[in-house]
Amino acid sequence: MKLKTPSEKKILKKTVSTRKKSKPTEKKSVNDSKARDEIKNLKAALHDREENLQTILNNIEDGYYESNLAGSITFFNNSLCRIAGRTKKEIVGLNYRQYVSEKTAKEMYDVYNKVYTTGRGIKNFVYELYTKKGESKFIETSITLRKDHKENKIGFQGIVRDITDRKIAEDAMQKRDERCRTILEDIEDEYFELDLTGNFTFVNDSLARYLGYPKAKLIGMSFPKFCDKAFNHKMKELFKEVSKKGTPFKNVEVSLIANDGSVRYTKISGTLMQSGDGKPTGFRVISKDVTERKKEDERYRILMENIEEGYFELDLKGNITFVNDAHSIKLGYTREEIIGMSFQRYMTASMAKMAREIYVNIYKTGQPARYEIEYIKKNGAKHDCEVSASIINDARGNPVGFRGISLDISGRKQMEADLRERDEKYKTILDSIDNGYYEVDMAGNLTFFNDSLCRIWGYSREELMGMNNRHYTDEENAKKLYETFNKVYRTEIPTKALDWQIRRKDGSTAFIEASVAIRKDSTGNKIGFKGIVRDITERKYAEQQLRQNQFFLIKSQEVAQIGSYQVDSKTGHWISSSTLDKILGIDENYQKTAQGWYNIIHPDERKDIKRFMYETIKIHRHHNFDKEFRIVRQNDRQERWVNARGELTYDPNGNTTNMIGTIQDITEHKRMEDEILESERRYRSIIENAQEGIFQASTDTKRISVNNAFAHILGYNSPQDVYNCISDVTKQVVVDTNEFQKVREILRRDGSIKSYETQLYRKDKSLIWVSMSITAIQDSRGGVVYHGIVEDITPKKKLEEQRQASLQSLRKSLGATINAMSATVEARDPYTAGHQRRVSDLARSIATEMKLSRDQIDCIRLAGMIHDLGKISVPSEILTKPTRLSNLEFELIRTHSEAGYSILKDIDFPWPIARIVLEHHERIDGSGYPNKLKADELLLESKIISIADVVEAISSNRPYRPAVGINAALEEIEKNKGILYDRAAAEACLKLFREKHYKMPD
Repeated sequence: MKLKTPSEKKILKKTVSTRKKSKPTEKKSVNDSKARDEIKNLKAALHDREENLQTILNNIEDGYYESNLAGSITFFNNSLCRIAGRTKKEIVGLNYRQYVSEKTAKEMYDVYNKVYTTGRGIKNFVYELYTKKGESKFIETSITLRKDHKENKIGFQGIVRDITDRKIAEDAMQKRDERCRTILEDIEDEYFELDLTGNFTFVNDSLARYLGYPKAKLIGMSFPKFCDKAFNHKMKELFKEVSKKGTPFKNVEVSLIANDGSVRYTKISGTLMQSGDGKPTGFRVISKDVTERKKEDERYRILMENIEEGYFELDLKGNITFVNDAHSIKLGYTREEIIGMSFQRYMTASMAKMAREIYVNIYKTGQPARYEIEYIKKNGAKHDCEVSASIINDARGNPVGFRGISLDISGRKQMEADLRERDEKYKTILDSIDNGYYEVDMAGNLTFFNDSLCRIWGYSREELMGMNNRHYTDEENAKKLYETFNKVYRTEIPTKALDWQIRRKDGSTAFIEASVAIRKDSTGNKIGFKGIVRDITERKYAEQQLRQNQFFLIKSQEVAQIGSYQVDSKTGHWISSSTLDKILGIDENYQKTAQGWYNIIHPDERKDIKRFMYETIKIHRHHNFDKEFRIVRQNDRQERWVNARGELTYDPNGNTTNMIGTIQDITEHKRMEDEILESERRYRSIIENAQEGIFQASTDTKRISVNNAFAHILGYNSPQDVYNCISDVTKQVVVDTNEFQKVREILRRDGSIKSYETQLYRKDKSLIWVSMSITAIQDSRGGVVYHGIVEDITPKKKLEEQRQASLQSLRKSLGATINAMSATVEARDPYTAGHQRRVSDLARSIATEMKLSRDQIDCIRLAGMIHDLGKISVPSEILTKPTRLSNLEFELIRTHSEAGYSILKDIDFPWPIARIVLEHHERIDGSGYPNKLKADELLLESKIISIADVVEAISSNRPYRPAVGINAALEEIEKNKGILYDRAAAEACLKLFREKHYKMPD
């Protein structure tokens, strides 16, 4: 059932009530049927009306509500639900205090109370409500009082409209208007509004100040009246045209007369103001003062007339519309001749084409341009100019032409050409000099340098560009550089010789000497540093070498007791080194005069020295002299021998001017000469009486001198007999000339040969054996002679031959003995015998590869044949046991080294056979047995046997296992060489198998 509105219910009740009241009086005149029909029709009419009203309420956009006097909703339409953001169920009985803020609720109460009190409704009450979701909405509502049929006040009713969007727009409009008004008041430009007749309706403070009137007084005044007469009519026509067409105007220049009578120039731009229905209501105008610009334009015009640079203006076709005198004079035309002329007339076709392209670009972009061009004067002469051109716009901003300033750069062009020539010359100089030139910025980064700097630094030009000094200096030198550059920066005083070190690209160190000066730009600002760099590495090393040489010279002088001096011949004064002062026994207080020198010379030598110097200088005029004489040391009065050497210089008249030289203390030398003479006498006696033969021969052996003993060895009677009879030693004395030639080569290479045994011919052509020790000695003339000692060893050679025969016989006997021992072992254990033969052969081959002596090789071969001799003491069942040995059995076998040693130690072998047998299971790290000896405690022969023993054992069959193989054996040696086994012997073994393909015998 649909709800009836309270008004409908009121009508219905009133009708029914009337009917009820009239019923008793009409009872008799109206029948019951007619009354029922009337009531029925009335109800139907009310129902239709209710339906129509309900439909209308539910279809309108606005909300409708009814509330009781407390403000709780009792009736509403669907739109109210949408506006309030709630369901019908939620709205029924909802009080206004439940959907507004406390402040709004108070305002609503006051409004409702006013309606209740006065009975007059309110049409447009605006308030803010909150939906169920908490959203805010602005509502505009009407409020009227509701009464019942008895006119009792029962509540309120009204129409509700959602004006949220309108409210937001109004607020935004209000804020915008306030902001605009604030902007208009605050802007420096003048703003005003006019009605259609041109009277002020609004002005901002800037305009009031500009015209010198109070704002209030300006309102209603006519704007055109402020314009001068020339603009008054123009302004009226302008406003009339804008009012008619609605087109804005921009940058119209007018002159205004201020309150104080001054003329102000301004540019105005305006738009038409219209009402809501589009009718013109007035004008909005913004004005920009250009008074100063006008003055500037005038000053600019005067300036253009008087500047030395040419000034011109062109129209868009390129025709000249204005030039100053400077430009017309530059072209050789009068101003009257050049006005209207095309700019292309005073340049070549190619130049004109370039200029056209530039002006087209200026026109399109609006951007100024600068270009260089060659003008042709009226008389045909040419000159270069630099032109700065820009666009000219009219008051509306439309391009109307071009303006430009031309600067004569003929002089600059010539300067640039000269500068390029000079730069090229300087570049050539910079690139050709050995010294480096550099420029760096304030941070120390290289910005310019020549090729020599690249060479000194060792980098390419590309690598060096932008490089900072810290890249090629260490911390110490970087600090030194910083302090120097900082000082130059602060004081602007250049530094001429800064020594520092750099690291070249290849890591080598170089010593550098550089000058440092400040660099400035054209305005005088400091922009970096520059200087010349010299590579003084060689000089540094030379200085270092010089210091060393000076040190060595001083030390050498002290050691050799050589002092230096210099004499001024005119004054007789002389200076001397500290070493010479020590030789002379004087100190720094000694009077170094001619008399002082005379006092130093030994009294017995003074006369001779005086004569010698006179002859040297006055008679012979020698430039050099060398003289030995005695002096008397001044501090201890000792007599010393000295050798004075000097160099003399003479003037054109033959007088000495300077004397410089050295003085050496030769006292010891003199003493040694005496001793040598004595020694020569003594040694001559020894040589003549020596039992050994002594000789001296030339390198070609043509000449030979001998002592008595050598003469007798060769079968001659005396040394003189040898000298007379032997003219060629090689042919007459030497037996094997080829062998003797080898001796000469050894002497030439090594300088000596010792205990060289050879055969010589005696005088009677019999042969003798001699042992010679010969030394090649340089004689006093620089030649080489042979000095030798000869011993006749012919008897010893005969004894040696006998001993060798005996030894050979002994070796045969020992070999037979060892073979017998080996056979004895083989009889008990054939495996051991085959093992010993193979170890012996491999050990001999290793010794041969190591280039040991024949004697050592024989020793190793024989020791290998019986190295396991001690196993004769081990039970044969253990030696041939086919399974692994027990610990006790293994320890028993390990005794075989000592057992073998016990058997052999008392046999007088010429080699250490017994010791080798004892040591063949030792290892160089001390891990072997029986005595855990280390490398330096073992014989080399023992080390070789031990390697051969290991290789054979691993590569051959054992009673308890098959052979592992030769590769496994060699891997063991390779892995433990230098650890368990001697490295040299191990490498010789590996080389035998891997390179020489050695095979062990069966």
